[in-house]
Amino acid sequence: MKIDDKVHGKIVMPKDIGSLIENRFFGRLKGIRQLGLTEPAVKTTQVIERNRNWIKDNQIDGKISPLYRNAVLLAALVYDIVHEPFSHTWEVVHPYFDYEAISEKLIDKIFVECPQIFVHLRENNNRGIDLIKSLITGRRKDFKRSLPNEYRFIFEIVSNKFCQIDVDKWDYLKGDGHVFGKASLIDFDQVLLNSRAGEDGPHVEYLNS
Repeated sequence: MKIDDKVHGKIVMPKDIGSLIENRFFGRLKGIRQLGLTEPAVKTTQVIERNRNWIKDNQIDGKISPLYRNAVLLAALVYDIVHEPFSHTWEVVHPYFDYEAISEKLIDKIFVECPQIFVHLRENNNRGIDLIKSLITGRRKDFKRSLPNEYRFIFEIVSNKFCQIDVDKWDYLKGDGHVFGKASLIDFDQVLLNSRAGEDGPHVEYLNS
């Protein structure tokens, strides 16, 4: 699947990712206006590009298992899948709406409806799918014992509870800069794409360019 994105340019996605985006739960996002009645619809494909260079092959002795790579990629892809019109403003109207709980239910439904994709994430009693959910919510404690120390930095990529620097905020800032015609004073591309897994594993290190 190929998509021309106004912010990220041309994006080429693997077949498995394309199957997910064609799912009906992603289709509903095409008609949702994020910040108002005339704003562009919520995008679901930008995260492919913004994550591609994040987990680099030269980190952690050059090897990161497909389980962790794909879990991070898919967590970023489905991160905003439950958003309603007007984005987080909806929380004022419906303060008891639990985004995290609904997200987890939709993720389960998507994998049920797409049984042919990412089979390895279903192994060990759906461990990979559970990891996707925890990456979205930032619940590192759910994998405190089962996730090797050298891979714990992945919890700071999609929903960073440690220092709040993550790809979701990066994407919003890039999108806002495009819509308003004024780029941020901070080059987040430079910040994030010059990061790496810390030597001790649990955290991401941000390097001087």
